[in-house]
Amino acid sequence: MAKILLEMKNITKTFPGVKALDNVNLQVEEGEIHALVGENGAGKSTLMNVLSGIYPYGTYDGNIIYNGEICKFNTIKDSEEKGIVIIHQELALIPYMTIGENMYLGNERGSSLSINWNETYGEADKYLKIVGLEESSRTLIKDIGVGKQQLVEIAKALAKNAKLLILDEPTAMLDPNGRKEVLEAVRELKELGVNVRFEREGIDTANVSSELITAIYAAFAQKESESISGNMRWSYQRRMESGEFNTCRAPWGFRLDGKSLAVHEEEAEIVRRIFLEYLSGRNPREIAEILNAEDTSGRIWKYKAVDYILQNERYAGNALLQKRYTTATLPKQQKINHGEREMYYVEDSNEAIIPQELFDRAKELRQRRSVGQAVTHGRLCVRMRCSCGSRIRAKQVNGRWYWCCCRHDEKGDCVIKPVPEAQTDEAFRRLYYKLKHQSLPILEQMLETLQTIRDRRMLWSEDIVSLNKKISKLSSQNQTLAFLKQNGLVDPDIFIAKSNELTRQLRQAKLDKEELMDAEGDATAQRTRELIALLEDGPDFLDRPDTELCGALVAEIIVESNDTLRFLLHNGLELRESIERTVR
Repeated sequence: MAKILLEMKNITKTFPGVKALDNVNLQVEEGEIHALVGENGAGKSTLMNVLSGIYPYGTYDGNIIYNGEICKFNTIKDSEEKGIVIIHQELALIPYMTIGENMYLGNERGSSLSINWNETYGEADKYLKIVGLEESSRTLIKDIGVGKQQLVEIAKALAKNAKLLILDEPTAMLDPNGRKEVLEAVRELKELGVNVRFEREGIDTANVSSELITAIYAAFAQKESESISGNMRWSYQRRMESGEFNTCRAPWGFRLDGKSLAVHEEEAEIVRRIFLEYLSGRNPREIAEILNAEDTSGRIWKYKAVDYILQNERYAGNALLQKRYTTATLPKQQKINHGEREMYYVEDSNEAIIPQELFDRAKELRQRRSVGQAVTHGRLCVRMRCSCGSRIRAKQVNGRWYWCCCRHDEKGDCVIKPVPEAQTDEAFRRLYYKLKHQSLPILEQMLETLQTIRDRRMLWSEDIVSLNKKISKLSSQNQTLAFLKQNGLVDPDIFIAKSNELTRQLRQAKLDKEELMDAEGDATAQRTRELIALLEDGPDFLDRPDTELCGALVAEIIVESNDTLRFLLHNGLELRESIERTVR
């Protein structure tokens, strides 16, 4: 008889208003491969999150017994130290790092002062062979497919001396070859004595026939997603066609009142001012600067926010529905509607902030400004500096405009010669074209990686864990109090007083958690998200300089040498473009 590796006894997990797990028992013997099956919301992931320490000890009832020892995991790190490793469906790999660097990130080989790269890559190659990957551990993650990335995650788990491996829907996003690779790796792990548990597929993969079923289940998951999305989309479309659908989120200047939009008068005054300032001749960037100089609320106005208000028909009381749409299949993505879906224009959908006439005049002015604009000096009016550290200023020579290093002009001890404005304009247009048509997939992958890293970091945050414990405890106390009241075991006055106090504490704890998570938010991720939105909304190419677009994308331009400009984007990326050597 095989040794019992894991027992989960009478696991009960409750969220506010929901009992996710009710006295659940689970037993795993050494060398076994198990699967958890159930509908969405049945508690599969919750049970695995309890086991892995994502839901810390004390937030659930029952016991986890691993290798005969009662375990009280408070973090993922605690469970990993025992040999229990969970691999999520969303892979936490950094594309521009090597396989070996990813495998030992946070667990580097060597001393506190230096990393032993020979040991790192040597050990990584050993584990890659175990999971059947022939690639070198020095290969960049971006250069291998999703199926092989899944195997890298498994190899990474083995490098942590995993004895119990939890896979969260490991084949759902893979093509047939990728599924085959993962399933073959699972078979190898079983032979090595590493237990594997699938969270979704309801099968025992210990034999070949059940492995086939695993692949089929992944296809079922995709079809299920398509079906659910199709039903939701059909419902939204019918409501849009009839004019019943309003919005899920209130634009700035409004508040949601049930299913309707209500004007927030204080914000509405600023909306009216934005339209009037625009019609007076100011551009969105200038309007944003004025608002930032006068606003004492702490809000930071950006060019795109002003531009969005000027284009949003909601402010005139109308609605254009389905500007964006969500893809039906996994992985789900939100995309701008360029004609792939039908749009619906609904008149008088909500209370107006500005008259229709005012909106139409702003729209007409916007159209006039967008065509036939003369190219004038200083189109790329972003901060510029020289590689020597001096600022760059505009200077006209013989009827032509140049960007000149102040140190070069005044002291003559800087080698950077003046750069014709036409060259900087051309360099930015080339940069924009590359970002628009070649770099969007890279930016989207960067954003996904940043978000994954943030989410994982937040799971391990001591402050978040502490607040989760507090919220769980308060919720449990509230439920106990309700039970006592229902059974006549507590005085009504005492119940009301205590219930109000618990509700107040619970609300405050949730607010504290929300504020902490917002404070911990990654500014780089947010700026990358804004950058992607700008590129998706922008034109396919630029046939003339665009001051506003350049300022929205670029934080700074550095004249790096006589033939190179370095563009620093708002999300921290640095990109270089060549220029012609300037002689004056």
